[in-house]
Amino acid sequence: MMEASIVNALELQLLPSASSSSSVHDSHLLCSARSVILNPSSPSDSTIRRILKALSLHLTNNSINSENLHQTLHLLTDIALLHHHHSPLVLAALRSFLRRPPPRSDRLSVDAISAIAAISGGPLLEIDGEVLLSLLSSPTATVRLRVLNLLRSDAAAAAVGDGLRVFLRFMKDPCPLVKRAALDGFVDLVGKNDGGDWELMERCYDRAVELLLDRDGVVRIGAIGAVSEWGQILADAKCDTDNSKRLDEIFIQICSMVRDMDMRVRIKAFHALGKTRLLSEGILLQTLSKKILGGRTEKSILSKETAFSLSSAAGAYVHGLEDEFHEVRKAACNSLGSLTTFSIQFADDALNLLMDILNDDTSMVRLQTLNTMFQMAVYDRLKVHEKHMHMFLSVLADVDSTIRRAARNLLRVMKLPDLEIFRSSIDGLITNLETYPEDESDIFSVLFYIGKSHGGFVVSFLKETAQEIKPSCEGELALDRPRIAALLVLAIAAPFSSGQLIHDIPSQIFSYTIPFLGRIACSLEDVIHRDVLLAYLCHCASQKMKDAEFLLHAIEGSSPNCTMKKGSLQQVDDGTLETLQNNLLELKKVLVPIEEYHQNMALEHGELLHVIKLILRAAADTWPLIKSRCTEEVLRTLRF
Repeated sequence: MMEASIVNALELQLLPSASSSSSVHDSHLLCSARSVILNPSSPSDSTIRRILKALSLHLTNNSINSENLHQTLHLLTDIALLHHHHSPLVLAALRSFLRRPPPRSDRLSVDAISAIAAISGGPLLEIDGEVLLSLLSSPTATVRLRVLNLLRSDAAAAAVGDGLRVFLRFMKDPCPLVKRAALDGFVDLVGKNDGGDWELMERCYDRAVELLLDRDGVVRIGAIGAVSEWGQILADAKCDTDNSKRLDEIFIQICSMVRDMDMRVRIKAFHALGKTRLLSEGILLQTLSKKILGGRTEKSILSKETAFSLSSAAGAYVHGLEDEFHEVRKAACNSLGSLTTFSIQFADDALNLLMDILNDDTSMVRLQTLNTMFQMAVYDRLKVHEKHMHMFLSVLADVDSTIRRAARNLLRVMKLPDLEIFRSSIDGLITNLETYPEDESDIFSVLFYIGKSHGGFVVSFLKETAQEIKPSCEGELALDRPRIAALLVLAIAAPFSSGQLIHDIPSQIFSYTIPFLGRIACSLEDVIHRDVLLAYLCHCASQKMKDAEFLLHAIEGSSPNCTMKKGSLQQVDDGTLETLQNNLLELKKVLVPIEEYHQNMALEHGELLHVIKLILRAAADTWPLIKSRCTEEVLRTLRF
């Protein structure tokens, strides 16, 4: 009933022949109509058709103010999107509105084109190209900006060449935001030009280079993105023998922006530098030194037309890592790590700068530095020396737990070149364990990975510290001491590096580790199953090798009657698995048929429950004696 009254009022009030009424009243009617359109109970199709007809006729009324027309366009869009079978009628009404002779505000025209784009999803330059291009000549900057943004969103379907010409034209627009939209549009379109108009793209790139010197920071940011994207296109082409020289030139052009007065521009420049590829090593090394390096001359690197010189790249990353804003330092650090994969010498020189940044006063910069070094280690570009270790190990004592974890993760994958660096790393982790016992699980895991990767160093280190891993005169071994615990974890990790190392480590060390199993098993869940670890320790303690064929079946998961099924054994990583196979651990003593295992577990649980009940009953029986102060009788009862 309510819907019918709203539709009736809408039809009477919005007809072109209707008497003029206040815009406020019309606005209220349109809001009521919107509630009907968006009604989740779905109004009848006839109701929607009547509303659509009234709104379409409403667009033809020249006496309506622009605000109400704006609402009407939105309502028509809602009808098309929510009731798809009415889309053709809505599109026809919108196109008819665009064909109306002036006067018609540019803003409403853009609204109509936006609605057509949302409904049809087709290329705008084909649907309403004439109107669209006429709006690009609008004296209102916001209209031109909206049209360019529409073309950007339409980039996937529009004719690329037409779009590039439009964007090139508006790279010279007097409004900074319009120029920025044109630059961003070039970035959106240039990757979709499959062997098309390279000359047109070159012209867009040349204009973007000019805009690197624009007075407005927003434009310079867009220009950096456009120049960087063109570099990606050239790097992907790989067909032009002169591309290497041009890529160096683009890299230097972006380097010139890392000293920009606008912080946002500097951040954008470093992000763009991190995306560059196929660069000359000499140019890369120049970014780490403020002094112009010898070798190639500027003339051999840059074309005559460019306004940028090799000095633009000099010390680019030094400036970035010393920037007053931590956001810039973080961006520079991240970008630097991306380039270390291209040159070993560049990676070595960059590491010296990164070590200084580990002392940064901002935690996010320190964390990014560690992540960058981790990336270098993964790509085998991290070559640490003794001079680096003091600064690096100091990060293990950072007050931020996230930083400490990142530092330990780096140690996990780092290749330690000599015994001295290995020793200092282990001592640093032990100190870390003593200072932050809450990090024990992660520290044990890192120690295991280090021991596994540096088995020879572990054996030498254990020979130096063998006296520490011995019971006292009373026969007690202080397993609660962090240093002893760390040494035991190292000891069990070494044979995973090489099976032969098991003979170089005293077997009693593995015996000492067995009672320690509960503490370390949780730390090594991602490496080895608890049962396999127990079998491994038992084997290392006894140094016996039997039943090789059974072991291979157990490791491969082919023994169906074992408690350790394939699922659990898959938790052993490849290196561990291979070592276990090579060492032929005596798993048969640990693995039992699954039926027998369940029977034994049920029996043990029953016995345990019986004992617990006896203890609780004895404790209850002693309560009257305690109240009677019969202390000796209570102690005798509890003792037996």
